[in-house]
Amino acid sequence: MVTISTTGIATPSIEVRVLGRMGFRSDVHRVPIFGLGCAGGATGLAVAARLALATPGSIVLFVTVELCSTSIRLDVVSKANIVATALFGDGAAACLVRSGADDALAIIGEGGEVTWPATPDIMG
Repeated sequence: MVTISTTGIATPSIEVRVLGRMGFRSDVHRVPIFGLGCAGGATGLAVAARLALATPGSIVLFVTVELCSTSIRLDVVSKANIVATALFGDGAAACLVRSGADDALAIIGEGGEVTWPATPDIMG
């Protein structure tokens, strides 16, 4: 199971909070990922695809959840807060990923990541 969320760090992580309620086995492999911003969904899907390819016959649940409304600062009126409120909203999506499926709805291609030097100050 791969979970993505940029809007906060949950401890225990999101998937731990729902495993028992959803009937998952206690030995499920978990990969919680956070802090990737807008690239989180695409990166998480690529991670899920690589995990499925690495373990033929496995099924990887990919879940992305963003709860931007929990971060809106109504007490601070600034350009940054107004823009953030206008651009970002709450949402969630999930899919099952497996390798070698002849009846696949979609095929996930190669993924990659690049971190440009001297750019950390751009986010946030």
